Amino acid sequence: MKEQLALLNKKLEKVKDYVPPPKDKPKDETKEEQTKLQLPISLKQTFIQHTWNTARNSGTVPTYIYDPRDRSKPIVVIPPGQEKKFDLTDQTEVIVAFGSQEEKIKVGPNKPPEINIQRVTTKMNASDIYVRELQRITAFTVTIIDARPEQLKVSYSGPISVSGPQKDTDGNSVYNVSLRIAATENQFDDWVDKNEQLREADGRYKANFFFTVVDERTKDRVQVGDSFFFTEFSK
Repeated sequence: MKEQLALLNKKLEKVKDYVPPPKDKPKDETKEEQTKLQLPISLKQTFIQHTWNTARNSGTVPTYIYDPRDRSKPIVVIPPGQEKKFDLTDQTEVIVAFGSQEEKIKVGPNKPPEINIQRVTTKMNASDIYVRELQRITAFTVTIIDARPEQLKVSYSGPISVSGPQKDTDGNSVYNVSLRIAATENQFDDWVDKNEQLREADGRYKANFFFTVVDERTKDRVQVGDSFFFTEFSK
């Protein structure tokens, strides 16, 4: 009897340490994992309202981009390995469909353009400021900042001469602004006679100018201005 109990205890010890092998996954589950696709468009992709956008399909199947409000027709179909350009309007998100899967990507607002005017001369800091000098130099630079500059209409007003635009290192449009009042002293005297109300208490004349930018898609309108100061035509 003691021998039988000892043998039974050994068997129980073996059963206690036994770890069953992992069960094979059902074929359907394995197949589902193999067919799950990676999102072919990065979730970091930025889409903007009321303008053109681009997206690249890095996957192996066609990618469809839908407006969630209308699934009857895709906004664009992007073949594998290709990039497509497409327009968005007021969507706040789009649906990216690929294979039997889909994801949502946010669409950000198209921000109004920015106008940055910077004075780039110190000549207007002097007590005597001459029109002739201000007409020979760039007194201000005007930088237009927008994600889609090609859909902007830029206009300006005031007694100024404008050159540009050139592109800065960030791709923004930069205009150079000079004063344009009179070519001769007689013309300046005529201007003074007509604009005596523009004379400041300190004796300087003040001439304003404005830049206006309109986004022709969103209809956003921004206007920013600055001023020239001068005392006489020339030395």
